[in-house]
Amino acid sequence: NGSSMKISVDKWLLYIAVSTVFVSSVITYLIIFDPLEKTDPLYVSGQTLYVKIYEPVIKNNFLFATSDSPTNVKEVTSSSGLFAIFNIEITNAGSSELKLFVDENAAEILSTDGLNYSIINPSKFNPKEKEGVNSVDSYPLWGSYVMKRNERLTGFLVFEVDKKFAPDTFTWKSSDNVIIHFIQ
Repeated sequence: NGSSMKISVDKWLLYIAVSTVFVSSVITYLIIFDPLEKTDPLYVSGQTLYVKIYEPVIKNNFLFATSDSPTNVKEVTSSSGLFAIFNIEITNAGSSELKLFVDENAAEILSTDGLNYSIINPSKFNPKEKEGVNSVDSYPLWGSYVMKRNERLTGFLVFEVDKKFAPDTFTWKSSDNVIIHFIQ
């Protein structure tokens, strides 16, 4: 009777050992390969801001309007270079109220060829009225904004770039420091 008890204890210990090895293998796989993480590499947080930037649209012209006159659509065309237009969302996740100033120093893009580009003001290119168009999908971010906690600012940023431009790193520098790496 003592030997049958020993056999059931041995089976029980073997079951525990096999289960432990299986569970540790699964945990090791999850740690190494992290298959459950579905984060967006273009959505990054800083100290107070969450910044989501989208892949750029590269073209030699773009339409824009300002939020204070949304039906007055203008077109900017470049005679020499290209524009990289990045849609962006900025969320104030930390401060009760945050002053955000968007100008040529607010953000920059580092290209894969090592060149840095700063934001440009769309109005500096003498935009022309665009006849027959009375709305746009989003507005350029430029100027001063006051954001309350959890408030989101959406729009686009414009960079004047050369023909070989490919984004590598985006750095937001206004009111926070957020660095976003593009995957090539």
